[in-house]
Order: sequence, then structure tokens, then C-alpha cells
Amino acid sequence: MKLVNHRSSFIDYRSRRHFGVRVWRDRCQIIASVGSEWTGVGPQLELPLEVPSSVEDLPAWKGDKSALRVVAFRYELIEPGSDLLEVLKKEKPFEEALLVA
Repeated sequence: MKLVNHRSSFIDYRSRRHFGVRVWRDRCQIIASVGSEWTGVGPQLELPLEVPSSVEDLPAWKGDKSALRVVAFRYELIEPGSDLLEVLKKEKPFEEALLVA
């Protein structure tokens, strides 16, 4: 599910499995459901952010910054057709993504 927060200028991409990605104009972060709130988890990474394009690519994405890439990849599997990967890679302008929820 894509939720736009115009006031704080970010987009939450939340999955039904209690995790997701929060994207600002220049950075992103994993978010997790804690009670009724969604909160940031782990480091914020700068955009553009490369994300694995297939399951076969996942082993190549190791290290401390891979979790966000894997969460984004899994989100796309669960919510096919979202614009998350385009926004993370800066292939779609953030301002355009803000307009379409």
C-alpha cells in the first residue's frame, strides 16, 4: 500500500507483512509496524538506490546496507506494479510519485 504524507513530504510503501520502505526526496529507510505506528528501522540510505532485479541477484547484495534493498525487492514481489523501485532508482521523479497515491 502506498501512502503519501504531503505535510512531511514522504511516501510510505507498506506491506501487509508489517514492513515497508519510507522514501523522502533524497533518502529512504526501512519502516516497521510497531503497534498502530510505523517507525524507521536502521540507517537511512541516499538515493538513487540500486535494488536487485531478480531472486538470482539477491546473493550479490550482501553487507550492512543490503537489508533495505531486500525489503524493497520483496515489497515489489508482494505489491507488483508499484512505483517504489522507480522512485528508489530516481527513474521516476519524487514529485510525480507524491501526486499519485
